[in-house]
Amino acid sequence: MFFYSEIQFCKLLESVENNKSWQFKDPSYYVDRDKVMLMMSYYLGLRKNEVANASVDCIDFENDLYFVHQSIAKNKKARIIPIPDVFCSFLKCYVDEYNLDSWLFLSRDQKGKQRESLGHLTSYAVGFRFRIYRKLAGFNSLKDYSKDGKKLSLMRFHDLRGTYATNLDKAGIRLKVIQNLLGHSHLFSTERYLCDSNLEERKQAVNSVFD
Repeated sequence: MFFYSEIQFCKLLESVENNKSWQFKDPSYYVDRDKVMLMMSYYLGLRKNEVANASVDCIDFENDLYFVHQSIAKNKKARIIPIPDVFCSFLKCYVDEYNLDSWLFLSRDQKGKQRESLGHLTSYAVGFRFRIYRKLAGFNSLKDYSKDGKKLSLMRFHDLRGTYATNLDKAGIRLKVIQNLLGHSHLFSTERYLCDSNLEERKQAVNSVFD
């Protein structure tokens, strides 16, 4: 599992804006769509399939909550996820600006117009869009110092979910709470999502004890 720093994630979002492959004149909806698509996993810990099937009726803006329906969740386990303030306002502006009332991430026709009749992005499409931005951001492979020696890692969409879990863990959130937010049946599964410590973190841990 690869951990995205805040700087790396911002660079990933910038790559969406810098994408020159749009084949229509006004790509504003699709730029915002794909940025929110990435944020859904980074700020809510959603799986790729859960992002693809995200809909407006899953959002409770009054209480800043997001509902993952049983039919969408991998283990058929519904869950409620608080939406962080830093993302909630962005999400609300996105929904309001484009008058969305069904799917959050609409497909497009050949002229670049979104139509609800086309349905939503598929899980494959979400992964495909991510790979474009990963390459533009220069994240196809990065050195990972979490383990002894140097290791080249291929960053995946699922790493955004792992980053969500790791950020909560670093903030001191109990493992049981993280398990509930991710929708895991077993704590063992949650532990696998937590990124290994890097060298700098190990130095800080040792110095904090043996000061």
